[in-house]
Amino acid sequence: MEMVYREVNANYEFLRKKSVEAYFERRSKYLTAMREFNDKTRSAIGDLAGGLVTDLFKTLGIVLGVLLAAWVQRWSGRSSVGGALLWGAGFGVSFHLAPALLLVLLGCLAFELARQRDRRRWRTAALAVVGAALACVPWTWRNYAAFNELFFIRSNLWLELRMGNHEGAAADIEVLDRREGRSMRHPGINPEEARKCQEWGEVEYMRRARADVVEWVRAHPGEFVRLTASRFVHFWCGSLHRPGTVAATTALTVLALLGLRRAFPSLSTPQRAAVLIPLVMFPLVYYFVCYMPRYRIPLDWMLLILAGAEVWHWIARGRTGESEIGPG
Repeated sequence: MEMVYREVNANYEFLRKKSVEAYFERRSKYLTAMREFNDKTRSAIGDLAGGLVTDLFKTLGIVLGVLLAAWVQRWSGRSSVGGALLWGAGFGVSFHLAPALLLVLLGCLAFELARQRDRRRWRTAALAVVGAALACVPWTWRNYAAFNELFFIRSNLWLELRMGNHEGAAADIEVLDRREGRSMRHPGINPEEARKCQEWGEVEYMRRARADVVEWVRAHPGEFVRLTASRFVHFWCGSLHRPGTVAATTALTVLALLGLRRAFPSLSTPQRAAVLIPLVMFPLVYYFVCYMPRYRIPLDWMLLILAGAEVWHWIARGRTGESEIGPG
């Protein structure tokens, strides 16, 4: 009887161990599958979000084109009160897509006031500012109600500046991501930074980010200038670690410059301003934050038109040369 008991007990222990091993094996496979699923889900969500942001910047390019066309039209006739308000409101709405467009609006208004210093221009410029301000009121009120603080559209400017200007920073966000990974000081990436943002509150977190940026720039002015110059080159030539992108983007920029030089004499003064102001003013803020390829999308349509004008001139000149030579 004792032998039977020992045999049963041994079989029980054997089955128990096998069951435990099978359980943990199944659990390990389950956790691995869940991790793979979560990684794929995050990747899909990231791709979707990236696609939506890219589409948003493309839409912004269309909006910018419409606003510039309306601005040039204002010079062809007497600007009405309603027209000035509506034009300013259009810019105000576009600020919610890209706050950097504020610089374009300021550039347009500065050109207007410098070119025609009469009372009517000051009035229409003031109405445009009122229109832009009215379009920003609802979101500004939402920000104040949520954070008990007034700021322009978004609070994250100092966070973006800190990401692009710190010890070991890179001009290109892709290079920075490979270099720092999840240790990057961004609450959307780094769990520790997310905890600080939650603990301190968003406004206080951004204040401390501002203090970090100011302190670092004061201590490293040369490195700040180098990073800024590198970001300027990235903006107009593309990601320097991608040779194909650099070649294509630089070619487009050079062709656009040649096209601008060729088209400039035939443009009226307001038309020249409508081309130059966004090309000069819109990128300014992006020279101080990490470069992302999508930042230039709102200007690409202008560059493509100017580059196309230059290429078409070459084609037309080639046809003219052939007709002058004639058949042999």
